[in-house]
Order: sequence, then structure tokens, then C-alpha cells
Amino acid sequence: MHSGATLVVAPKTLDGTMKYLCFISCMLLLANVNAIAKNVRSDQPTTILRLNFAKIPDLRSPYFTTQYSSLTRDPSEEADGSPSLMADTRNTAGEWNEFFHLKEGVLKANTAYVISFDYKPLAAAKDTRFYALFRRPGVIAPNLDYLSNKTGKTRHVTLSFPPADTSDYALILGVQNQGAIAINNIVIRTDPAHTPRVVTLPITKRTWKSPEHVTYYIDSLHGDDNASGKSPMNAWRTLSKVNTGIFGPGDKILLRCGSRWSGFLFPGGSGSKGNPIVLGDYGTGPKPRIDGEEGSLATVYLYNSEYWTLRNLDITNSGPYPVRQLSGVIVNIDNYGVAHDVTLNGLYIHDISGSDEANPAGGSGIRILRGESGKLSRYDGLLIENCHLVHVDRNGILMDGNVWRTHWCPNLHVVIRHNLLEDIGGDGIVPIACDGALVEYNVVRGARERTDSYAVGIYPWSCDNTVIQFNDVSGVKGTKDGQGYDCDFNCRNTLMQYNYSHDNQGGFMLICDDGDFKAPMNAGNTGSVIRYNVSVNDGFHTFTLNGPCHNTKIYNNVIYVGKGQTLYALACGNWGGAWASDTLFANNIFYLDSGSKATFDFGQMKGLMFDHNAYWGDFVNRPEDPYAILANPLLAKPGGMDPADYAPTAKSPCLNAGEIIHGNGGRDFAGARVPLEAPPTVGAFERSRSDA
Repeated sequence: MHSGATLVVAPKTLDGTMKYLCFISCMLLLANVNAIAKNVRSDQPTTILRLNFAKIPDLRSPYFTTQYSSLTRDPSEEADGSPSLMADTRNTAGEWNEFFHLKEGVLKANTAYVISFDYKPLAAAKDTRFYALFRRPGVIAPNLDYLSNKTGKTRHVTLSFPPADTSDYALILGVQNQGAIAINNIVIRTDPAHTPRVVTLPITKRTWKSPEHVTYYIDSLHGDDNASGKSPMNAWRTLSKVNTGIFGPGDKILLRCGSRWSGFLFPGGSGSKGNPIVLGDYGTGPKPRIDGEEGSLATVYLYNSEYWTLRNLDITNSGPYPVRQLSGVIVNIDNYGVAHDVTLNGLYIHDISGSDEANPAGGSGIRILRGESGKLSRYDGLLIENCHLVHVDRNGILMDGNVWRTHWCPNLHVVIRHNLLEDIGGDGIVPIACDGALVEYNVVRGARERTDSYAVGIYPWSCDNTVIQFNDVSGVKGTKDGQGYDCDFNCRNTLMQYNYSHDNQGGFMLICDDGDFKAPMNAGNTGSVIRYNVSVNDGFHTFTLNGPCHNTKIYNNVIYVGKGQTLYALACGNWGGAWASDTLFANNIFYLDSGSKATFDFGQMKGLMFDHNAYWGDFVNRPEDPYAILANPLLAKPGGMDPADYAPTAKSPCLNAGEIIHGNGGRDFAGARVPLEAPPTVGAFERSRSDA
């Protein structure tokens, strides 16, 4: 098709295969990491598109779309004395009238651009403004530039647009309110000076091997790379000795407290059972710090190694622009088999300037990778504990790999506990492709802080028999999910218990599965149990069941909604064309404070049962519940921020008023015994009438 435009560099669009890979997201992290490493950046500006409307016979083009527009050949309307694109919104009622869009694929991801054009305002009222912006479809514009609205004079403008995470960002020209403008000579050039460099995984050459059971010392202030490295007085100075070495069972690599390095740490080798390799600290003072400075995708990297313990390190990876898949720590196995006993303990990981784009492109504080080529690989013994993650984009702790049931090879003995995550750009903690993972005693304060994509505080993805307990999640932003917790895709027998959820804008709990993916690839979301949790001031959707989730039990939870809120107590959806079935809500307290209203939306769910729940407040479509408690539950201190504020008082109608549920775990939120053969108290705290 003749367009009249000159495309100097052909645009690259996503073919069907790449769109599919993006959709399944987390499954192909490793492949995407390796693909990024092959990209090459040009340091010379390149003109990628010229648009001269004098040479364009009509507005049909593979490079742009228009509305409210026409080609004008009236000399009084032309932008530069030649035929131009004229946009006229004087007969429209809208405020934001976008008349010119570049199509997806003209601009590339992670590339900065300089865009220039001639323009001539033709008609403008007092509230008319002409603008240019750089934006993804449906997303609030990160860059908005206003043009002059003085009519009758041609002007030239040059605008700079910073790099974007994806190729669907586009130049958009528009008229705010009613007016008319002529445009011509649009030129788009790359801007290498503001385009971030390509960042790859660490690369090193091994030149020596440890004899095993040796302790090595590194001191950035007083060390000497010509020394032996085998005592504090003979410490090495730089990380290069470590990065070129192959270590063995019983070795220790100790970095002096108060030391600081720039670059990456990529030791090689493996320990053995009972004799792990330890990478840690010695001396007193601040934890030894390594600043990645966006020099590599990981500041600390382990590849095809096992029996390692990383402890007490300060790790950053920050730079001027977001970088896809940038991480603080990456542990990676590929075509390896079983990697045993990897421990990350006491790491302080902060200021990771990864992309906030949806996975697999998002960055992470800690990323656990598995390749899907060659020999199936998995971890047997992975412990992440006592780590502190702050201001990390996109994910806090993220796992990956081998998620489909057709080649199921789950990670085993995975434990993530006693970690503190603050100011996380997207997801907080996400175990993926595990059997029997334990996620407990973690605190997430602020997640989905910056991403435009879906994110949750803590959830399993494609896992079996996950236990998520004793966690505290708050401050998850937004309603693209935005819940504190989630039982997600392809998960069986997830147990969520004894957790505290508060002030999460998207709600408390999401249970979901995609009906488009069926057996044998997807085992579905089945057997989720949500019990003895406390939710305080969570917004939008308290509970969401979306897609074909089966045999879900939700019992003995307390839901408190603060004053003046309007939300859904239950929302549902048919992700992949299917609805949830066989869902039980029992012994829960739904407490709405004054001025609040909550709606129950049942959609077309089948086998939905409500039994022995307490409802206090203004509900829309309150479910049929034959043993409902409609009196004030008389909680200890509704509106308080201590979970114990939601225990029943001595005269509560909830005491011993619940349904007996076999296999209830035997304890409540606070650790009190729950009767197994007698009616329990409704809510998350057990208290019998005999105790009152």
C-alpha cells in the first residue's frame, strides 16, 4: 500500500508467538533474560520515520491513524506552506480529542526518541489547548507537552520522550476541548544519549579453583588482590578474585563489614550436603555493600550451583532508567537437574530500578529462575529468610519455571519466611511451580506502588499444597487485582491461614483460574482453603472468585470495613468463560461500620453456600444463610489496627454459634484451641461461652 510516508527503519511488531509468550508471562523468564542479552544498541541517532503530508494522497497508512482530521490544501490552513494534516474538533463535545496516533511497532521498547514537527493553530477558544503525549493505550500519559494556542502562525517544536518499557507506547497529538490545528513534517529520531544501555547477565571467566574448606576475605578499603586472601590481614581488595574462582564444599567467602564495591558478584562452584559454600560478612559495622549500578541484570548471581548460603549483604542495582528484568539477586539453574539447599539469609536489597512492566519483563529484588530446555531442573531446599527489601521494581521475591502439568517438575522444600518488603513496585512474594511451599511470618508494606499491570501482595502461581500463614500485608495500591492475598492459576490445595490483611485498595482475597487453559496443561484451581484470617479496611473486592475455581472453603475469617466505604463483599467473574463452583462461606464475620455498604455478586457460580456467617451493616443482595447472625457481633474494638481488636467479647452472639468444620487446623488466629467436635465461635478468634 502506498502511504506517502517514509519509514527509514522498518518497525518490528509482535508476531502471534511473541504475543502468546507475553500472555503466559512468568513461564519464560529465563528465555527472555537470554534474549535481552543479544540486543545491540546504536550510539548514533537514527531517523525512523518522516511524514510529509504534501506527499500523502489520503490518510490510510500502516504507520498512523487519525480522527477529526483531513488533508488540507488551503494555503491559509497549511502549516508550512504545503498541504498538511488538519484536525478540527469544533463540532465535538469531548475534552480530550486525540486526532493522531502512531501505530504499535513504529517505536521500540527501551529507546528514547526526539520527535519534531511543524504546526499552525487555526482556531482556539479560551479553554483550547493543543498537546503531544507519549502513552500506552488506556494508560495515563507519563509525558504531556502543551503547544502554543496562538492562532495564525506556524511554529516548529522538538520534543524529547524517554524510553518506555514496551513497544505499544506511541506518539499522540490532540486538542483539549474545541479547536483546529494543522500539522506537517513529523520527524522521529532515536536519542541514544538518553537510551539506557543494554544490560545482560553477569559474564566471567573462571581461572582458578579452591582446594575446598578455605576461608577467603575481601576488604575494599585495606585489601590487596596480590595477597593470599586467606586471612583478614591478607584480604583481597576487589571482587574480581571471587568472580573468577570455582569454590567447593566448606569454602567461605567473607566480605568485610563497612566495605563497598561497584559491579557484580558471580562466584562459581557448589558445596555439598553438610558443607555449603558461605558467602557472607565478617567484622563489625554496616553490611558489606555491592552496588550493581545497572551494569548487569543481577548484582549477585548464582548459576547452576547448589549448597550455597548467602547472608548479610547490602545489595543495590540502580540507575537512571528502568531496565527489564533487572534484579538484586538472581539464582538460576538451566539443564541442571536438582539443585539442593540454597539459602538467602539477612540480605538487605534496595533501590532496584527494574522495569515495572508485567512479568516476564519486570525487575525483582530476588529472582529464582529455572530453564525449560534440556534436562528438567528444580530446587530441592530453597530458604529465603530474614531479608529486607525496600524500593524494588517490579517484584519483591519471584520464582519461575516449568509451570505446565505436561512436564511437571515442581520445586520442593521451599520456605520464604520472616522477610520485610517495603515499597514494592508490583508483586510482593510469588512462589511459582512448587509443591509444599511454606510462606510465613512475612510483612509486605506497600506493593503495586508503580506498575500499571496486575499485582498482589502474596500469592502462589502454579503450585500445589502451598501454606501461606502468619503474614501481614498492607498498602497494596490500585484495583488491577490489588489484593493482599491470592490463590492463583493452576494451584491445588492452597491453604491461607492466620494472616492479617489491611488497607489494600483491591481487597483481601483473590481466588482465580483461567478457563482457557485446560488439562493436561492446567490442573485448575481446586481445594483452596481460606481460614482464620483478619481483613481490616481492605477495599473494592473483599473476596473475588474469578474463573473455574472448584471446592473452595472460606471459613472463620473476620472482615471489617471502615466508615463510609462502598465495596463488594464478594465479586465474581468468568475468566476463560467459566465460573467458580462448590464454594463454601461459613463462620465468617462481615462487619460494616456506619455509612458503609457492601454488595454480594454471585454471577453464575454453582454450588455456592453460605452457612453460620455473621452480617452487621448495610448489605446489598445479602446471601441466603439459614443460620445467619444478624445481631451486632460485639467485637473488642472495631476500627482498631491490632488484629486482636476483632476478637468477640463475652456477650457476643458469635460464641459457640458456628458450624463444625472437620480438619479446621485445631487453632485460631491467636493460637487458641478450636474444638474439633463442638460448634466453634464465628470469626477468627475462638472463645466459648463457658470462658465468658
